[in-house]
Amino acid sequence: MLSAALGLIMLVGSYGSAQDTTFHTYNFDSSTGHVVLQQPLTGIENPSFLAVVDNGKTILAVNENNEPAAGITMMRRKRNDKFTYRPVTSALTGGADPCHVVISPDGRYAVTSNYSGGSISIIPFDAGKASFDQPTIIPFSGDGPVSGRQASPHAHFTSFTPDGKLMVVDDLGTDKLHIFPLGKDGFPVIEDMYDVEIQPGSGPRHLVYDNSGENAYLINELSGTVTHLAYDKTAHTLTPISYTVADYEHAGGSADIHLSPDGRFLYVSNRLKGDGISIFAVDSSDGSLSPAGFTSTGRHPRNFAITPDGRWLLVACRDDNSIEIYSRNSDDGSLTITETIPCPKPVCILFLPML
Repeated sequence: MLSAALGLIMLVGSYGSAQDTTFHTYNFDSSTGHVVLQQPLTGIENPSFLAVVDNGKTILAVNENNEPAAGITMMRRKRNDKFTYRPVTSALTGGADPCHVVISPDGRYAVTSNYSGGSISIIPFDAGKASFDQPTIIPFSGDGPVSGRQASPHAHFTSFTPDGKLMVVDDLGTDKLHIFPLGKDGFPVIEDMYDVEIQPGSGPRHLVYDNSGENAYLINELSGTVTHLAYDKTAHTLTPISYTVADYEHAGGSADIHLSPDGRFLYVSNRLKGDGISIFAVDSSDGSLSPAGFTSTGRHPRNFAITPDGRWLLVACRDDNSIEIYSRNSDDGSLTITETIPCPKPVCILFLPML
């Protein structure tokens, strides 16, 4: 029997049709790194990114489809069941190919980043009533210098600063972060939006904040660099201060970025060529980065996750139809593979505490 003190629930979203098994629930034993499948679920198309509501009672998943089928699905944990979920409702986002979803700090709305639509959708929802309201769609404009990749806006990721003052949208197509102050009602003040420029041809993709809330790290898909940004908690501004190469093959496929829970190491996944995880040590005095290693992985590591205790790092290898499990050395940040489990086209991994 898995101890609740040592156990985590692992959720995995995958690419596939509604007839395929695209959502999986696992038990993860954080003492051993061993995984046991609990529930494979069909009926949800392309749940390529997941967000957690109500401590895991509710899960939101984007349906990464082109219009008019681009949507968001709400799943609820079955009554008196800690592990299994069922779809309860869905809605259209109004933006093509939503590839990311995040919950607002007040828990009142979900924001999807619509890659092909070049927009975000702000969708009020009520988990208790299992309902969505009509979305507010915010389109972006512009382009970038990389032919074939930046002909139009491509919103890829949305986050909220840790102090809950700003909403930040990473736009791969225009090399910009679109910044929205949040109003007193918690809703973005659309007319006050402004942009932070990232180096031309970078392709901003995913963003992570450190524990202090004073540093942010942006992985740029096209240039394969990490932008270190300083966050001013008084002025509520994000300012780029340095760029560090993470994709040593210059393949234009950098994907995901995470900090270890203790903030000492930063990890970045790279795809398309020389697939693997780049590791950086974080200077505790100023947040600067220095290379600390590289670990090769399976093909197309689109997403990865670190367990809350920092002991394990799991990589979704989409093109190998597998999830790789690595133990993590907390002293030097290095990774050692311990197990590989089969999973069809995995693209998003999340951990929940066992309730």
